[in-house]
Amino acid sequence: MLSRNLVLRILPIIAAFILQTPAIDADEKDGWTCQGGWWYDGDVQTTWPCTGDGSDDKDGESSGDKGSPCTDTSDENMPSGTYPRTCIETSAGTRCWYTYTPSGVVEGSTYPLVIDMHGGGGCASDSMAMSGWKSLADEENFIVIWPQGSGGEWGVAGSEWETVNSETLAEGGKTTFNAPDVSFLTSLISTTSAPINPERIYTTGFSMGCMMALRYLLEKSDIVAGAHCHGGYLVTPTAGTSITPNTGIGVYMTGGSDDDWYAMSSSQFNIWKDFSDPTCTESTTSYTLSGTKLTSSTITTCGSVSRLVVSGLSHVYDDRMAALAWDALKGVSRPGAEDDFGEREEVVVPIEEEEEGGKLDGGGGGGAAAEGRAMGMVWGAILGVSIFVFLG
Repeated sequence: MLSRNLVLRILPIIAAFILQTPAIDADEKDGWTCQGGWWYDGDVQTTWPCTGDGSDDKDGESSGDKGSPCTDTSDENMPSGTYPRTCIETSAGTRCWYTYTPSGVVEGSTYPLVIDMHGGGGCASDSMAMSGWKSLADEENFIVIWPQGSGGEWGVAGSEWETVNSETLAEGGKTTFNAPDVSFLTSLISTTSAPINPERIYTTGFSMGCMMALRYLLEKSDIVAGAHCHGGYLVTPTAGTSITPNTGIGVYMTGGSDDDWYAMSSSQFNIWKDFSDPTCTESTTSYTLSGTKLTSSTITTCGSVSRLVVSGLSHVYDDRMAALAWDALKGVSRPGAEDDFGEREEVVVPIEEEEEGGKLDGGGGGGAAAEGRAMGMVWGAILGVSIFVFLG
C-alpha cells in the first residue's frame, strides 16, 4: 500500500503530466488532418475545406447538423486577443464582428478596409481561416473585418426581398432568408474604431457571403468602392434589379467551372460592366494560377470589372483569389464616402454575457473551455488517487 507521504509527493507529478499531455485533435479523422483550412489525406491536400469542427463538408459550408462553433454573438475559433469582437444592437437583435489589424498599422494613419463574409450556415472564423484575406492583410497592410451572419445567413436580397421572395414562392421554392444586413454593414462601417480609410472600403465573401458582398455594393456604392465575390452571384428579381449603383465601381468575380452556384453569375458580367463603365473594352485571356493543381483559368475583363473561371474548381474556398481580387480592386476608391456613413452605434455586450460577467472583446470560449477541461482532469486525478489511498 502506498504511504500518504509518497502520494503527496507524486500528485504534483501526475498533475503536470496531465496538463502537458496534448488533447486528441478533433480535426483528425480516419487518417485525415485539417491543416490551414483544408483536409489533408496524409501529405496530400484535398479540395475539401475544413472549418475546425471536425466535419469534412464537401460543399465548402459549415455542417449545421454536426454543431456549429459559433452563434450570432460568439465564435470559439476567433481568439479575442488577435481578433477583438465588437457588438451592436440591430432591429434583428445583437450582431457582432471581428477585426484584424496587422502589425504594420501605425497610429495617425488610415488604411483600406476589407469586409469578408462567410458562406451560408458558416462562421466568421471560416473566412478568417480559408479566404486568404488575413495573410494578405499582413502583406499589404489593410484592415479586415469578419462579420457574423444572422443565424449564419445573410439577407442577400436586401431592399428587393419582397419581390425576390414572392417570385421564389410562386415557383415552389422556400421562403428567401431576410435580414437587415445592408443597414448592419453600414453600422459596422460607421462604428468600427479601426483606423480605416473611408474612401477605400471593399466587400468580399464566399457563396452566400459573396452574394451579400455584391448586394451591399449594389445598394451602397456611395460608401463601398468595390466588391469581390467568390462562388456566388447577385440575387435579384427575375426582371433584374431596379437599383442603379454609382459608376466607376470595381467588381471581381471568381469561381470554378464545376460550381453551379457560380455558373449563375455568367450573365451578370455585362450587368456590372454596364453599371461601372459601358464604354470599356472587353477582353478574355487565359491565366495560369499559382500552385500545383487547378491552375488553368480564363479571365474576362472590361475596365474595373472582371470574371475569372478556374477550370475544375467546385464550390469551395480558394485562398489564391484574395490576392487577384486585391490587385484588381485596390486602385478603386469612393471619394466622399464618409458623408454617407451615418451615426456611430453604441457598442454593447451581448445580454447572455452580461449575466455571466462577460467581456466586450470576448472572441469565443475555446481557450477557456480547453483550460477548464484540463483543470478538471487534474482535479479528477487528484481526487481518484486520494480516494485510493485513504480508503485503501
